Amino acid sequence: MSDSNHLNNLVVQVRRDILRQVHKVNSGHPGGSLGCAEFLVALYQEIMERKNTFEMDGKEEDLFFLSNGHISPVFYSVLARSGYFPVEELNTFRLLKHKIARASYYP
Repeated sequence: MSDSNHLNNLVVQVRRDILRQVHKVNSGHPGGSLGCAEFLVALYQEIMERKNTFEMDGKEEDLFFLSNGHISPVFYSVLARSGYFPVEELNTFRLLKHKIARASYYP
């Protein structure tokens, strides 16, 4: 179980991530994401049974499905801060062309 100071600090960092993502691309509505920060941090840090590695089998772990795409900034931030991918990847939020070019799909 995490201490409340750690969780509070993580919520603050997630909120910063949300604002940075939305501001960088000048696109999106941060309100829903900001309002869900505590919920998703608590879910991923305290409530859900999850593995430290990302696997698609879902065996012996809880699964979370997000159907509200408007709050994707909070979901991405919490996933990054939970170790599913590097935090630096948040810099590519809504930058599909950048991501494709970086993956060397263009000759």
